[in-house]
Amino acid sequence: MKTRMAVAFLVFTFFGLGVAWCVTADGAVPGWMRVNHSGFDNPDNQVVSCLLSFNGQLHAGTSNYESGAQLWSRGVDLAWTAVTTDGFGTPTNTSMEFLAAFKNQLYAGTENEATGGEVWRTSPGQPWARVVEHGFGNAANAGVHSLIVFKDALYATTASYDPTHNLELWRTTTGNRGDWTKKAINGLDVHNALAPALEVFNGYLYLGTNSFVAGPPMTTTGGEVWRSSDGNAWTQVNADGFGTIDNSTITSLTALNGYLYAGTNGSQGHGAEIWRCQTCARQSDWSRVVAQGFGDPSHGGTTALAVYNGRLYAAVGSSANGLSVWRTANGTDWEALAAQGFGGAGNRGPYWGERGWAVHNNQLYLGTINFGHGGEVWLFLPNRVYLPVLRRG
Repeated sequence: MKTRMAVAFLVFTFFGLGVAWCVTADGAVPGWMRVNHSGFDNPDNQVVSCLLSFNGQLHAGTSNYESGAQLWSRGVDLAWTAVTTDGFGTPTNTSMEFLAAFKNQLYAGTENEATGGEVWRTSPGQPWARVVEHGFGNAANAGVHSLIVFKDALYATTASYDPTHNLELWRTTTGNRGDWTKKAINGLDVHNALAPALEVFNGYLYLGTNSFVAGPPMTTTGGEVWRSSDGNAWTQVNADGFGTIDNSTITSLTALNGYLYAGTNGSQGHGAEIWRCQTCARQSDWSRVVAQGFGDPSHGGTTALAVYNGRLYAAVGSSANGLSVWRTANGTDWEALAAQGFGGAGNRGPYWGERGWAVHNNQLYLGTINFGHGGEVWLFLPNRVYLPVLRRG
């Protein structure tokens, strides 16, 4: 009889004076620990769509197309508590698209294909209140897709699945109901249906879009990056798709060490890319730092970027092989931190952009898409020692 040897790892991670223990089984990726039950014990929560640290808690939103989006919070006791499990009482709020903090209030944007996306907010200890409904008055704005604070105002972008309607950009200085002003019309150009990426860099607000031409068949002209110094006048600063229609969407924008980084998704067989710029005023300012899905063209799904402890992290989706995670200190030399969806291809990728990441209590978290068991939340363990444990069978 042949003897087979499997190796597991005992992972030690030190948090202050405490010690967190995690044992990973065969096929799992060391250096990470799952901190929720898949789908929060409901497989219909197929996506952990957004994460945010706010008021001492880690908040996680989900996409749930059966009973409505859910929002969960995790405090100092490390237990998850359901904030809402039915789309704020409206099951057609099927996805929690984005979470943002503005003037000590927590805001949530939702997807609602039935009546239009919504925005909800709460102050610590107060109930949630809806401040935007019916897609800012147009049900074709099916989702309030992204939120960001820029120059003491809160900006929101919408997502449209109607080929005759494009994304919109709205701004408020108070967040109050009725105090929102439309700042961009016609999707900045006629092909932009949503803007999953927003970032503030060197005094400008940057916005990354998809760019589709309605079909059938639906085609793309390549994702676009736009910028504005005041939220009113906008200029495109990249070539569509950075020169290829395979980069159909700019899925993430993140700034680090004087560079603005843009992640894309790629068409089948092309692989996601990452580009960066310093002045970011024109097409020629950009250079590519990652091509072909880090060398694996199957990694053409959403690229989600995050900054943690002075390094840039990238999670890249793959429907075939599961997500992978990479990091770099200089933008050009990358190391792999995870592969094959944390040990199972069921974790197909992150959701759109930087919303899938959160830094909470100086720890890095990532949410996943998992259509089989439900979305998961994973904690990165940066300080770890691996001790081989031998098992015979």
